[in-house]
Amino acid sequence: MEKQHRKLERKNLVYFPEVIETGSGKKIGRIIDVTTEGFLIVGDNPIAEGTSFNATVNWVDEFRKETNFSCIIDIVWCKEDVNPNYNAIGCKIVEISGENRESIKRLIRKWGFPSWK
Repeated sequence: MEKQHRKLERKNLVYFPEVIETGSGKKIGRIIDVTTEGFLIVGDNPIAEGTSFNATVNWVDEFRKETNFSCIIDIVWCKEDVNPNYNAIGCKIVEISGENRESIKRLIRKWGFPSWK
């Protein structure tokens, strides 16, 4: 089993926000689980480990209003997803504003699976 280095428990989502590379507008994929320190993207194309870029995440907030947040992410790992047509991409947030971190918390509250523990 692969050793996990995250401090916070990942929250699976029932809604999958889209991740876009801000500079190019290229669609990277969709977030399937998230913490305020990083997220897991499932996308069509692999991304090399160590790649960094400014990401924009688009989602619908608690008022059903389309919204987004931006952050700089590092690609920590990338491998074939359970569905071999996709890639699972582990990302670490390396720079984010306090306001955008609060947006992630709202995303988790709105779209996270309830904890059943």
